[in-house]
Amino acid sequence: MRGKEQLLYLGQPFVFEKLVVIQNSTPKKIWRCNQWWNQKCRARVYTIGNVITPLNRYHTHSDIIKRKRRVTKKKATIVITTGPPRDHTNKSVQEQYTEFVVDCIPEGSESDEQKKEDTTDY
Repeated sequence: MRGKEQLLYLGQPFVFEKLVVIQNSTPKKIWRCNQWWNQKCRARVYTIGNVITPLNRYHTHSDIIKRKRRVTKKKATIVITTGPPRDHTNKSVQEQYTEFVVDCIPEGSESDEQKKEDTTDY
């Protein structure tokens, strides 16, 4: 479940259900299987501190060990240096950027001569 505290125990994900205060004011967290709604799974565990104890070990579904891998996209950054160009084409950052912009102009919007004039102004 999204936005809930989760616990992974023996390859199965559990979702926080409730907090019970037992004797000596010790908090006891009850966790239920994250498939309790979809698969009617009754598996539960509880934790006291860092100790995990199963209440019902039997799941009504197969193991959920394989997790969906999340992919994050990185933003492209432009680095401008003050020294001479160091790439293999020996072009400055400005020339590379200008070529990129020219390549993005749709065909038929400007003549080739106007494109060349635009790139030489920089």
